[in-house]
Amino acid sequence: MKPSRVVLIDDEINIREGLRRIIDRSPSFQVVADFPDGGEALEWLERNTTDIVLSDIRMPGIDGIEVCRTITCRWPHIKVILLTGHAEFNYAYSAIKAGVLDYILKPCDPAVIIETLERASKAAATSAASVNSTAEGIAGESSWNATYDIQSTNPWILTAVQYVEANYEKELSVPDIASQVHLSSSYFSTIFKEETGHSLSHFIHLVRIERSKYLLADLQYKSYEVAELVGYKTFRHFNEIFKMIVGQTPSEYRRTLGTVAIIGH
Repeated sequence: MKPSRVVLIDDEINIREGLRRIIDRSPSFQVVADFPDGGEALEWLERNTTDIVLSDIRMPGIDGIEVCRTITCRWPHIKVILLTGHAEFNYAYSAIKAGVLDYILKPCDPAVIIETLERASKAAATSAASVNSTAEGIAGESSWNATYDIQSTNPWILTAVQYVEANYEKELSVPDIASQVHLSSSYFSTIFKEETGHSLSHFIHLVRIERSKYLLADLQYKSYEVAELVGYKTFRHFNEIFKMIVGQTPSEYRRTLGTVAIIGH
């Protein structure tokens, strides 16, 4: 089994070196990089990855909580552990909301460091398995949903995509989708737009319209029936959204397919 990768962040070089010596004694972990501040670490993560980040909570510039918040948003498979002093305990507690997995009190006990890293390693493995399972499930869906390209590995994003694809015919809302990942509507909407390039509302339309294109190719359905089947209450609304996304009305799209026997609405 490969050792879990660890990134160290602390503005004091002697602490980084001490942590590296402790961690390097364990065959289960490998320190792949260390940085004196959060900004350099986040730049490195743009081009590389790791399993665990062990970071001081208080540093000049981007501190540990901001590092944790950014990682949780952009790379949720990476687990974050914060180093904190007793006087900073309340500050560390607030980091729970930012997604920190655990914290270690200074001065650091080597045994506690390794135990905490082992918990983080297990959590990282579980997270990776969850992402792979969800991605495989989405990839295995029917071919009608394959034309919009969602490449995110963020489990929140994948859960939302899967939920919309399974419930597109229902009356969906942004709060409905955000509740599936237990986040506020505004926060998750921001994450979703950053990760996919689509607003949640627009993505719902994309899923519905892709499904409608699949149904329009089937002569047993009239256009207004397709509108109802994919979640639109009126044909007029469906017609407007379809033309906006596809560049043609449903009837025009059907003619391009050669399926003109039933175009009534």
